[in-house]
Amino acid sequence: RKLASMFGWFKRPSIVAPIATVSLLFAATVAEVKDSIPEFDPQAGADSSKEEIELVGHFYHLIYDSFAIAVRNAAKYADRTKPLNRKFEIVRDMGKRLVVEFSSSILPTDDPGAVSAAIEERKQADFMDANMYEDKSGISKLLLLSHNQDNFLLDQYEVVGSEVRIRFIYALEH
Repeated sequence: RKLASMFGWFKRPSIVAPIATVSLLFAATVAEVKDSIPEFDPQAGADSSKEEIELVGHFYHLIYDSFAIAVRNAAKYADRTKPLNRKFEIVRDMGKRLVVEFSSSILPTDDPGAVSAAIEERKQADFMDANMYEDKSGISKLLLLSHNQDNFLLDQYEVVGSEVRIRFIYALEH
């Protein structure tokens, strides 16, 4: 069944199975966020990825959605004078997985303990209606996405020192 599904993609026209790089998806989310927060600049030098990762098929929509949430939260709440550090990596230890890590600095005026408490409170809240509201719904939307998608895991969303760190894991093979 999996093999038949995979071969099905090769029979479809390329418009149905689009190709996008992870860095392009990141750039697209940054451009979208800049429409509402023009001063946001994640800084190109903050990418510590070791390879260019290309995705084929509909899978990139899931990555784009999670990036849009994480990047928007960084633009709204993080210290914009510091870079949005990121790393995109393919890991092949137990199946092929894309691991994405973001870290952003907490504003100097914010207490890391209070930021951590707010994040933990959001992580414990009911997330099933997350798509029904907009304000402060980022973590809830990521939890809902993780709940609904077997191939997506929100592995980390926490304060470490004076940074907020997020790690997503996407299963590229089933």
